[in-house]
Amino acid sequence: MFRTLALSTLALWPCVSRAAAQCASNGPGGFVPASGATDGLWPLLLPTGSLVSTQQVSAPATPSVIRAVKFALKHTFASDVQLVLLSPAGNAYNLLQKNDGSLAGSCAADFFGVYELVDPIAAGGCNAIPRLACSGTQLAPGTYQQEFGAWPSGAAGIANVPLEQIPVASGAWSLVVHDWFVGSDNGALLSWELCFGSPTPLPPPAPNAPQCGASASGGSFPSGGTSGSWPSSLPSAPFSAPLAVSVPPGATQVAAVRVQALAHPWIGDVQLVLEAPSGLRYNLVQTNDGLPGGGCSDDFNGTYTFVDPLSGTDPCGALAQPVGCGPSTLPEGTYAQTFGNWPSGTHGILNVPLSQIPPASGTWTLRAYDWWVPADSGSLASWSLCFSSSAAPTTFCTPQFPGTTSGCYATISASAQPSLSSATSCLLSLAHVEGGKTGLFFYGTQGRTSSPWCSTSSNLLCVKPPTQRTSALDTGGSDGACNGSLALDFDAWCATHPGAVGNPWSAGAKAWVQGWFRDPPACKTTSLSEGIELTWQP
Repeated sequence: MFRTLALSTLALWPCVSRAAAQCASNGPGGFVPASGATDGLWPLLLPTGSLVSTQQVSAPATPSVIRAVKFALKHTFASDVQLVLLSPAGNAYNLLQKNDGSLAGSCAADFFGVYELVDPIAAGGCNAIPRLACSGTQLAPGTYQQEFGAWPSGAAGIANVPLEQIPVASGAWSLVVHDWFVGSDNGALLSWELCFGSPTPLPPPAPNAPQCGASASGGSFPSGGTSGSWPSSLPSAPFSAPLAVSVPPGATQVAAVRVQALAHPWIGDVQLVLEAPSGLRYNLVQTNDGLPGGGCSDDFNGTYTFVDPLSGTDPCGALAQPVGCGPSTLPEGTYAQTFGNWPSGTHGILNVPLSQIPPASGTWTLRAYDWWVPADSGSLASWSLCFSSSAAPTTFCTPQFPGTTSGCYATISASAQPSLSSATSCLLSLAHVEGGKTGLFFYGTQGRTSSPWCSTSSNLLCVKPPTQRTSALDTGGSDGACNGSLALDFDAWCATHPGAVGNPWSAGAKAWVQGWFRDPPACKTTSLSEGIELTWQP
């Protein structure tokens, strides 16, 4: 649709905020594209008639980096627009590029408001800043990541460099606004700012961080062969990357598989499988599911870490999510193993969480299958296997106000991790329980959850079903008081109940445990404690 911007529209715009003390804010505005402009040929030939808005900047004297670029922009059809920062040295750096060479552009929503772009690496921390999502008719004003899309760094002299890595200098800085399709849509820049600040601090190391050993070299795939027929016949020529591994001292479980520089169009084509020295094979990622067209059409393009789907966390401590489909390129980061609908055991490939795979020294192999050989191909630079030692038992799912009928907030603890060899004893304890009642511990092996126990209760069910109840116990204490307690030797109970959920346990296997006790006035006439995560040791 042909849309134009009236000059009077500019008067409706809010000005870019001048509140930031380290922002140079004299960047002038103007219309884009200029009269007589011509289209470009993405990505080698830039369009003509681009807007170049230049301001003189005095960089701060103290050590600093470029923290953000702010701009007020109206332009129809956002994927027509490419924003480039030009330094005093004449170097051009990508700020925002969503076109990707798409014939009609990939984003039909409009710019209308004040936007701020920040370093994509710094933005990916625990308080993550999103990319500029293309939805609806208008792009919501706000703070977003610098975004390069599929732009080949260096094409047309424009480099993909994170803002905080661009050299700081005083002099003439320019914001360049390119319009890739001048015949249909237009817009205008009101003003822009270049903002400086201290470098974003690195996040603190995660407790009990995985130990990742040497990497195995990667390569391209597929390298020939024939496509598979999901799941009855595998592709004939998977890529294989063997890696000699020595389990680090003190390591008790496989924690993660890290794949560096994995690039492949059409995620649904790819299945990643980890083979142990024993010859057993385990699924890491499988989303094909036999769907027409091969499942998800998004792309791998970056470094990805795959962790246990039940207990694996991202660098910020949140439970890792499975590989999804949606933003066209899967963002780099940490993801849970993703089995999809793969029938476990088919072709000897098992759906087993990483923490339940026995750690062993020897040759491990990463295999990359491509379910549709003729269409797409990809590569990976290297991969590594990561181990972790088990930390102390950790609690989760904190009790909520107002607690039980008597105002109790039941807490749970464990003296140690459970042990297959009985090297330690895992004594479970429940404190601050309704006195004069009965109760028990229950557990599951499928991970955490957090859902209301019942409609009028502040208690949360913290353990995913199916669950296993242990033996009933008396809480002791006084009726109406919070002086009741429960205790159970978890190792001993499991040893005497061989048919219970989880048995036979293996090193690295996890159990999520919660306490349950009578509370007659409460809904369901019962209440729950917080949860605790246990990891079986050798």
